[in-house]
Amino acid sequence: MNVTSPDRAFKRLRLFIAALIAGLFVSASVIPGSTASTTVLDTLGAATPDTQFSVFGAAGTSLLPSQFVGPQFTLTQPTTLTEIGGFMNNCISIVEGVPLCPGTLPLTVQIRPSVNGVPDPFTVLGSFSLTHDNDPLTVSYESVALNLTLQPGTYFALFAPDNGDQGFLLASATVPFSYQAGSITMGFLNPFTGKSSASQQFGAVRILGETSLLIDGCDTGVSDILLPGAATISDLVRDCAESASNHGQFVSCISHLTNDLKRNGFITVQEKSAIQKCAAQADIP
Repeated sequence: MNVTSPDRAFKRLRLFIAALIAGLFVSASVIPGSTASTTVLDTLGAATPDTQFSVFGAAGTSLLPSQFVGPQFTLTQPTTLTEIGGFMNNCISIVEGVPLCPGTLPLTVQIRPSVNGVPDPFTVLGSFSLTHDNDPLTVSYESVALNLTLQPGTYFALFAPDNGDQGFLLASATVPFSYQAGSITMGFLNPFTGKSSASQQFGAVRILGETSLLIDGCDTGVSDILLPGAATISDLVRDCAESASNHGQFVSCISHLTNDLKRNGFITVQEKSAIQKCAAQADIP
């Protein structure tokens, strides 16, 4: 929607900002000023991270010393990964209800680039230990909180056992309910031979991240934080773009927006300048 009066657009935006900062629309689930989380990949389906499945009736893809396994994911802008996890168990063999496995160490996850659609056998961008429920009879959501920034591209998050352990990444289960994970492009890597491949499989995984504010492809380097009422900075930039009938109005609107955000402590002087610089260079509207 375009408006012919820039003053009207600025007034509407400033009233909106004032209302947000006054907390008139604050939701109990929102922490103002926190960074907006982006779901990079989520195939958990009906399960939540609190769900626990019985290993009996569960099936999935084996995690072996000779077979690291995990999902492919693609980033379209610089992203800081904040969580990687999946439903896993690190006991591959249970005979007559008795676990026959070491299962003493947590699984790990390796971030590797994609090369020709398969995991790069020679490059590890980061390796992290997952949580561990230490229960061989339960398939739990094992995860890691991390802070790894990746550039746009395609990657694999490969889950791997340690110290000779074995396990599996969950695809389906029957207890406590009938469960089917979502379909993903799954990468496979044999670290001994360097052979890697990828195919479509079922797997219960989740990857979360945080992104910075982009304006017409320009990376401001400023975290796209949540504001009171669950609005983000990008939401307000979009409001400026939709309200402006020419580029000058857009730039002026962004100036008003960043002044308000800076005045109320949501961004710094440097971040204000970075947003305004990208807005000035943008081909908007």
